[in-house]
Amino acid sequence: MNEFIDQSIIGIVVGILTTIVLYGVKIAWDAKIVPAIKSMLYQGVVVSGEWTGAFVITADQIKEKELEAVPEHTDFTLNIDQHAHQLKGSFFVDSKSDANNFQLDFNVSGHIWEGYLVLNFSPKDKRLTSYGTALLKHHGGGISLEGTWIFRDVLNERIAGADIKLFRPEASKSN
Repeated sequence: MNEFIDQSIIGIVVGILTTIVLYGVKIAWDAKIVPAIKSMLYQGVVVSGEWTGAFVITADQIKEKELEAVPEHTDFTLNIDQHAHQLKGSFFVDSKSDANNFQLDFNVSGHIWEGYLVLNFSPKDKRLTSYGTALLKHHGGGISLEGTWIFRDVLNERIAGADIKLFRPEASKSN
């Protein structure tokens, strides 16, 4: 009887250890091996790295287009970490105007297909409720990302959009 209990305990412990080892192998496979294989096989464009840009509304533009706005200057910084078609990263917005100054920091996720990036933005600070999506085209042989960013404008409680053009910092220095 004593041998039966010993064998049962050993069987349970070995079963638990086997489960832990197999779970660890699955995590390593999904997190490291599969992305590495996809990256090696990926033949598309590479957009990893930092991209910067600015959006400026001048007093003349406001008057000409009859906008209900104040002059502002907004800087964008997009950092992308690419694994084949999958994209992750961060997006930082720094906006300054006479009426208002603010900074927003977003987590970014998305994918790239045939030179087009679809990115989803969610705030890093969960107290904020400004979310967004962008459709960007890899443009000019890799010099820029151009497209539209659609987002929830929490100040005016509406959906707003902005055309944006982002450059790699080293590319904008050579232009």
